[in-house]
Amino acid sequence: MTRAIFLLALLAACGSDGKPPQDGAVPRDGSSDGGAGGDAADANSSQCTTPNACPCFSNDDCPAGTRCHAADPDHVYCEPGARGTGAPGTPCTGEMDCDSALCVDGTDQMRCSKTCTTMTDCPSELPRCVDLFEASICARQP
Repeated sequence: MTRAIFLLALLAACGSDGKPPQDGAVPRDGSSDGGAGGDAADANSSQCTTPNACPCFSNDDCPAGTRCHAADPDHVYCEPGARGTGAPGTPCTGEMDCDSALCVDGTDQMRCSKTCTTMTDCPSELPRCVDLFEASICARQP
């Protein structure tokens, strides 16, 4: 739920073009503190047993046998455990409901999201591909 609130705050900061403000932007190469980077997906799941050992943005960044967990907005990491099963667009109440670990505000209720590169990657319930700091995710219409 913490990450959902954090993602909602980021989405609320987006202008009509779906882009977040550029001030304080985090480089997408993972070079800053707290960035997901690309190393988590390559990490062995046994290395992801300590909080913050394997930072992530979604389950896509975590090795098999682990899931992306938001302890708070500054501590999002892979931890051992089963992933949610909700497909993008399905209702959710928190990160543990979604196969991506991304539960965001939909037009009518919270919905599972996913990372995306274009709007065609997104379900009709979350039709926009919004660029956040670490990745782009499917989001509701403004």
